[in-house]
Amino acid sequence: MTTVSLGAAEPLPEDDAHLLRDGWAKSVVARAFALLDAFSAQEPFFTLGELAERANLPRSTTHRLATMLVKLGALQRRGNLGYIVGARMFDVGLLAPVRSRLLTAAEPYLHQLHETTRGTVHLASWSGERPIYLDKVSQPGELRLPSRLGAPVALHATALGKCLVAFTPDRTFADDRASLRRFTRHTVTNAHSLTRDIEVIRGTRIGRDNEESVLGITCIGSPIIDRHGECVAAISISVPTVRLRARAMEQLVLKTAQGIGRAHDQGWAA
Repeated sequence: MTTVSLGAAEPLPEDDAHLLRDGWAKSVVARAFALLDAFSAQEPFFTLGELAERANLPRSTTHRLATMLVKLGALQRRGNLGYIVGARMFDVGLLAPVRSRLLTAAEPYLHQLHETTRGTVHLASWSGERPIYLDKVSQPGELRLPSRLGAPVALHATALGKCLVAFTPDRTFADDRASLRRFTRHTVTNAHSLTRDIEVIRGTRIGRDNEESVLGITCIGSPIIDRHGECVAAISISVPTVRLRARAMEQLVLKTAQGIGRAHDQGWAA
């Protein structure tokens, strides 16, 4: 197990002197979370200076805390360029009862959907202000997709992302280049057009990614709704467009999402 000294025996720099009044340990934790909260799906990478500015912390304090978080696995260095969120944050997040119950409920349904369609199946849910991939079912030699566990989901360019936005209150698409990145020539980068798509998804519970994130690949997704009517996650199936059977796959994905929702509810009732 990795241990990291907080350096309590060392004198604090001048810019941290007030921590002696406010409670040093408490402030260290709060500032560490301020660094982690700076990251989002739209901004997954920061240089040291950018991270300090976004967290509203002195550069020296940011450097010390970031070094500590890298040692703990909460942050990861990208060479000498800057920082991304570390894999340990994903591992710890999976221990939360809500998430572990969701994964347990979803696992057999995801594998069944994969066996039936031979496509790549994804499960995603919100993690703070951004959605991340929670599970991925595929086989070696099948589709090579850039998705990976713990990575952020593109809200506007994936079936998963659109479904999560459609069924999560107050979630909208920001009409700016940073949040509406163009992945392929088919990516929709107009917030008004995306909002119209969201209205359709709310009525059908079916989301589509028509080669918007990867050329040649179509994805069909559906939200997972619990007994309270809340969207706890979303699933999708990705297949080569040339072998897409849209109607049949839409029904399979919709039924799979409904099954996971029922299993998730039963898990809480158990």
